[in-house]
Amino acid sequence: MVTTIDIIGGGVAGLALAARLDPHRFRIRVLDAGRDAREVGTCFGIWPFAMPSLAALGLAERVRAAGVRPTAGSIWNAAGRRLVHSARVPEVWLVTRVQLLDWLDQAVGPHVERVGTRVADPGTSEAELVIGADGAYSITRERIFGRGATSTGIVALRGLVPFPVEPGEYWGRGAHFGSTPHPDGLTNWFATLPEFRAGPVEALDRARAAFADFPAPVRAVLAAATPEQTLVNRIVEAPSLPSFVHGRTVLIGDAAHAMSPNLGRGACESLVDAAVLAEALGSAPPAEALARYDRVRRRPTQRIRRLAAAMRRLSLGGGPLRDPLLRTVGTLVR
Repeated sequence: MVTTIDIIGGGVAGLALAARLDPHRFRIRVLDAGRDAREVGTCFGIWPFAMPSLAALGLAERVRAAGVRPTAGSIWNAAGRRLVHSARVPEVWLVTRVQLLDWLDQAVGPHVERVGTRVADPGTSEAELVIGADGAYSITRERIFGRGATSTGIVALRGLVPFPVEPGEYWGRGAHFGSTPHPDGLTNWFATLPEFRAGPVEALDRARAAFADFPAPVRAVLAAATPEQTLVNRIVEAPSLPSFVHGRTVLIGDAAHAMSPNLGRGACESLVDAAVLAEALGSAPPAEALARYDRVRRRPTQRIRRLAAAMRRLSLGGGPLRDPLLRTVGTLVR
């Protein structure tokens, strides 16, 4: 018997799931309005725990071949004092968001029907299972689970500049800046500030003013940043849910556990969600499979979401104990 599945959303989680599901057991549609026409080649971090999920799709070696791996990292304060430095960086591979989505898109077989639409009401789907993979602002979560995204009060700028910068982060009071290497020899940078609403031009002006007293590398990156190569997004979190399952509907990826980006794990958690749900659906009846997925993934991802929020508050807090605490930690990780 073939089960019909509608996957709402064609991002990392939705594509990874569509690529993993058995075409002999499932008739699959991916409903997605398409990518933002304005794409900037900023990076995802792929941690070791997500590599098996990519390996199952034949993509792990592509990540290693095309990505770049940071070999050291530091945290400085706003005055430029190095608080933490470590040459023992986990094996995290950085690949561009565009490239990862392209690879996942190519991994989806021709048996999967693509529907280019934005779903306004997931409850109208006639499929036997509905997968909400529609991101941090998930309509599925809002309509079916009754919970919208929660604002963190923070806005993030992300972009690229065409020169290398020592990788690491600068933690100030209410301002946080970081940079990583980029596979194309560029620098991938990010900055977070108290929330405002503006396009890239005004956002860059605000960032340059906010970081005007930060060390020279920060000022140099922001001076070189262009609106065309800068993205501006509000940072929102998914609410804590008692279950990722509601009847025939299940949430995966950012729809389930959108989190602050401070741990760099969002894409990885989405890949693991897809792998766990695909394996559960491949080995158990749908209701049992959804319950198994919820049991395996809900608590761990909500713990990570809370930890990411704690790191966000720490990086922006600037309290009197933060820097001494980080210096103490720094002596343990060198």
